[in-house]
Amino acid sequence: MIDSVPLENQPFIDSFADDCCLGQTIGTKTACGVTRQGIDREGAIAIDNNALRFKPLVQPGWARQGIAYGKYQRTNGLALAVLLLNGHNTSQAETMEWFYKRIPRWFKGSETES
Repeated sequence: MIDSVPLENQPFIDSFADDCCLGQTIGTKTACGVTRQGIDREGAIAIDNNALRFKPLVQPGWARQGIAYGKYQRTNGLALAVLLLNGHNTSQAETMEWFYKRIPRWFKGSETES
């Protein structure tokens, strides 16, 4: 077995308990020894406060940012569970306007067409 490939279909949990600075997450190991593989073209992936953080990319595109855990043989019952939060939207300090105040704006549209 190669060091970076987990035991075939063995379950594990990556709790992100180890803090990593921006750009230093890929190549680190989970608590159970599985290597975090992936791509981080702009050095924008970090681990902070027990969470994997993906900073928005300067140049968006495919195959520029992502994390992977080894190679698994396809079998019935193999699953991946992820809890994903959008911190940019959930950490807004301003209050959102009331629903009834948004409706006229929706009818008015973007006003980019005459």
